[in-house]
Amino acid sequence: MVDTCCNREVKKKKFKVPWLKLVRSSVIWALFVAQWSHNYIYFTLFLELPKYMKEVLHLSVESNAAFSFMPFFCLWISSIIFAFLADVLTNKGWLSVLNCRRIYTTVGNVVPAVCIMLACFFKCNRTAAIGLYAVGILMIGPFFSGMKVNINDVSRYYAGTIMAWVNGIGATAGVLGPWVVGYIVKDVSI
Repeated sequence: MVDTCCNREVKKKKFKVPWLKLVRSSVIWALFVAQWSHNYIYFTLFLELPKYMKEVLHLSVESNAAFSFMPFFCLWISSIIFAFLADVLTNKGWLSVLNCRRIYTTVGNVVPAVCIMLACFFKCNRTAAIGLYAVGILMIGPFFSGMKVNINDVSRYYAGTIMAWVNGIGATAGVLGPWVVGYIVKDVSI
């Protein structure tokens, strides 16, 4: 192959993805589980929260829009803050990169799930339900500095391929989550 800007010969390297090793890797399967559970929580909240606010909490369209938007705006801010905090913790040596990834992935999946479950016990208490959903969505933020960047730690040369694979299969949770809600929720009530 000839590099046209410099008219010099460039060696072409073959790129082979070790698919069998990737499929057998427990690390890759852990990434799948983390990504899938994250997507299940995230997409279910993203798609079902406005419906819940309208049909169960009886919020007006204007209020619903504001309350549905705000937690996701806060998620954006929290992901930036948690990313900065992760850099400080790991760069100063207060936390190893591995432990930081573990803690952030766990917090980013478990805390939102607990908040969603707790919201069910507050029935029609709008303030408590919206507050718990907001905290739950806000606490998804650490996940991005946990599992999402962990792929770069796992593999330098195949990170893009692994991310596409893990994220692609993880996206099935975005279909399954709302389907499960539709299957479980037969009548629109608390």
